[in-house]
Amino acid sequence: MLISIRRHTPGLGLAILVALLALWLAHWPSLQKLIPLSPLMLAIAIGFVLGNLRPLPATTKPGLTFALKKLLRLGIILLGFKISLGQIQSMGWQGLFLVTLCVAACFGFTLWLGKKMGLNPKLTLLMASGTSICGASAIVATDAMIEAEEQDVAYAVAGITLFGTLAMVSYPLLQMLLHLSLQSYGLWVGSSIHEVAQVVAAGFAHGEQSGKLATLVKMTRVVFLVPVSLGLLAWSFKGRMQTAQASLKKIPLPWFVLLFVVMIGLNSLQVLPKEWVQGLIEVDQWLLTVSMAALGIETRLDKLRATGLKPLWLGLAASLFISLLSLSLLNLLYPSV
Repeated sequence: MLISIRRHTPGLGLAILVALLALWLAHWPSLQKLIPLSPLMLAIAIGFVLGNLRPLPATTKPGLTFALKKLLRLGIILLGFKISLGQIQSMGWQGLFLVTLCVAACFGFTLWLGKKMGLNPKLTLLMASGTSICGASAIVATDAMIEAEEQDVAYAVAGITLFGTLAMVSYPLLQMLLHLSLQSYGLWVGSSIHEVAQVVAAGFAHGEQSGKLATLVKMTRVVFLVPVSLGLLAWSFKGRMQTAQASLKKIPLPWFVLLFVVMIGLNSLQVLPKEWVQGLIEVDQWLLTVSMAALGIETRLDKLRATGLKPLWLGLAASLFISLLSLSLLNLLYPSV
């Protein structure tokens, strides 16, 4: 036990230091006014710079791996405390239909286009989940199922962050140009922008009404982590069956996704005091930030360069697709607003 703790201390300690810096910057008023970035995005950026300044000692590897594998899954589980069934139900059938169609269509479109472009299938899957569901959280949850290369995960997170940030800045301006009502604007933001932090920033740019609605719609998209993860599990099993390598012991059962559902149930039943739930949400933010710091530290610049620009074009196309699809559906589902 003591030996295991010592093995993990260097890498885990480094990731924690990066996470602390990211959390501090994320709450720095001057930076937030300039461009609101979540601690997750800042952690991966700082970690990436640190990890590429000079080679890190091999002793950091066990701790960084622990953060990427164990802490990340725990963070996804606790994400369930941000969602309740009551919130989802309050959207009505139009809202649920809007979210479902946007997620499914964008996911399918991204997979199709990635295949046409000849991209790495795993990188394409990461881009698809990040664009259609919830940015970095969806990407790392997908990675837990398909075990992609670390540089592919980092590339996907970087691409999704770039286009999500562009959307965050441009949507408030487009709302005025398109003369959207606050309800339509909130639905558009929540159903098409990638990161939760980006949705909050863009949604509240036009007031509390649009901000709260955008956040609600966004958290409903997060629920799609469940069917997507189960679908990837089936895909993984089918692939191993075809290559004669099938073994139930080798299939990565998504226990963390199932526990994520359990946490949604607990939050819906309100069995825990509100103070506890708020505390767990803060712990979740911390765990995910440490995990993203480890991912950034482990990502090598030379491998990102070797990947090329094609995945970025895929991310741009997918982002435009979900934005235009959402806007079109709003005119059909909410013609009077």
